[in-house]
Amino acid sequence: MEFRSKTATASEHTPGYEELLVKQRLTEKVLVTMLEVRGASAAINRQICESNELAAYLSVRRDHKIMLNSIANFVGGGMAEITGGSFQIPVHMVNLDKAGNIIETIGGGLQTGLSLLAMRQQAGGQKTFESDPNMLAKFFDLAPVPEYECPPTVWKFLSAVPPGSTDGLTRRQHLSNVWINLGRLKDPNQPGSKAYLQQLAAAHPRHQVVNIDLLATRAAMLDDLDALIAEIDQLLLELMQVISIPE
Repeated sequence: MEFRSKTATASEHTPGYEELLVKQRLTEKVLVTMLEVRGASAAINRQICESNELAAYLSVRRDHKIMLNSIANFVGGGMAEITGGSFQIPVHMVNLDKAGNIIETIGGGLQTGLSLLAMRQQAGGQKTFESDPNMLAKFFDLAPVPEYECPPTVWKFLSAVPPGSTDGLTRRQHLSNVWINLGRLKDPNQPGSKAYLQQLAAAHPRHQVVNIDLLATRAAMLDDLDALIAEIDQLLLELMQVISIPE
């Protein structure tokens, strides 16, 4: 890399005052940028933890409902079978097959209804929470709150075309395409894509209706964004290797 090729020439002379001053200023810039990256990463990790906590809460509620459903299914279906079977036993030459069949039919309908309810409960339901817009709001230009504004250096990194790119896409555009290919995002031309983005980014905190699938997708996308921002550290490391004073 060009950075490393200059390290050899840098070690051939003793740095002067002006050079040391430039290195000091560059070091300060690198340090500030590193802290900005850490700040953005910390904000994203807080939002990931919030999404995971909400998903865990909904999962507990879902599991509790499914357990109650299973108990009701077992008791209702079992009692119907026992009662219906008992009516089919001849008593004093009177056959109650018809009554037994009716009870068994009702029991079967009850089991079917409870099974359909259990399938619906597998999604975990949904609940309304109040939450501030997350970092995805800035990523998708959905009016983020000042607290979660992306630092200027980080935003320039995300909005820039990476070196060696052959398609001319920025890092934001490339990551968006990855999410679309993975099914985490809807195609922008599809109906409802804008509303779904607003849900993922919590762009309307007072009317935020979430479910387990939405929270899992949000956490995964925030994790991908955090990993992309962390690439800045590698660039800063290479820069520091260049400006460091050789021993």
